[in-house]
Amino acid sequence: MALRAAVLRHIRLPVQTLKPTASRAPSQWSLLRLFSSHDDHLTKEEVIDRVLDVVKSFPKVDPSK
Repeated sequence: MALRAAVLRHIRLPVQTLKPTASRAPSQWSLLRLFSSHDDHLTKEEVIDRVLDVVKSFPKVDPSK
């Protein structure tokens, strides 16, 4: 941890700022936002069920556990 702190104190990185322009094409992330829906939220139980289903489908995992 001390080595990490010592290294980070000596590292200097240049900072670049992005200038907003109207002619800039939309980024891939802004395009992905078009496909997201903020109305469809999963419940905690639905998320747990989906994750368990994925984990159980792996061949090295015993589905009974």
